[in-house]
Amino acid sequence: MAANSQGNRASQGQILQGRILNTVHSHQAPIDYSHRHFVNLAATIVLLTLALASMWTIKAIDNQEKLQRCFNSGRKDCIPVAAPPRGMVQLVR
Repeated sequence: MAANSQGNRASQGQILQGRILNTVHSHQAPIDYSHRHFVNLAATIVLLTLALASMWTIKAIDNQEKLQRCFNSGRKDCIPVAAPPRGMVQLVR
């Protein structure tokens, strides 16, 4: 046991390089695991949302670049046009 300048005794576990460590843990609040799980879940949802949004943005930019290259090459059939099936067309009289 070592004594500090005020005459109090400290155990060997509390002494580090000649200093007395404050090891009073009774004043700390207990860990709230339910809040911790909620925060981890919220952070995971935010990160997944950001990942999905960035993947969607990258795909949209890639599609626009492909379309622009098609137009720049002089092609006319770059965008598919939806047409009704052949059997559904009625003649106008």
